[in-house]
Amino acid sequence: MDHISTEFRRYRDGVKPLHFEMHTCPFCGLTGNIARFVDRSVPPVNDGLRAFLAEHILPVVRNDHSWMSFSGERFELLARIMEYEGVEPQMIGLQYLKAAWCAKDLFHKKEPQFRMRVVEFFQKALETASGESPALSPMRKAVMKYMIAEQYRRVGNCAAATEWYEQVQNGVSADALLAELAEQQKSNPQEFLTDKQHMAFMELAKLV
Repeated sequence: MDHISTEFRRYRDGVKPLHFEMHTCPFCGLTGNIARFVDRSVPPVNDGLRAFLAEHILPVVRNDHSWMSFSGERFELLARIMEYEGVEPQMIGLQYLKAAWCAKDLFHKKEPQFRMRVVEFFQKALETASGESPALSPMRKAVMKYMIAEQYRRVGNCAAATEWYEQVQNGVSADALLAELAEQQKSNPQEFLTDKQHMAFMELAKLV
């Protein structure tokens, strides 16, 4: 049976596919899923990206081989590439979130660092949700605020977590399931959703 964590991560029995999702080329530093390397519809590496990889990614790949054994670092490399490419902050934050999940599985010391990068980019997404950037729906904003709160809680910053949980509660109706979850995580945090929450948050999880 699948389980969903209170930060909307799905757990399945057996090997965790997350750790095999990203790949890094040891010769140029390009990082992405398998489609980035074999899908003909994916644009080729242009001169600008090639120069960025050579200056910022390839030295890391060649000097620190931990990316070969630690899946979280491959998500980190991808996030740095996506930042160069101007990808929306929310998507970059998601890569750091996956990096944090990899670190959590492996008891890696970089988990708190990755979680704070999630906070950084999710906050950027909220700050740039107007103007030229596509507006975020109220529910998407609430979910992202909840995820920020969860990152703070999981690194031990309870004061910041409480502040963000309360922003969630103030932004949705008091009887909304997301508000109830925010209250639960603020006062009596749990690692997994209950069966009731599991069913209700299947759609919410898609917003992050």
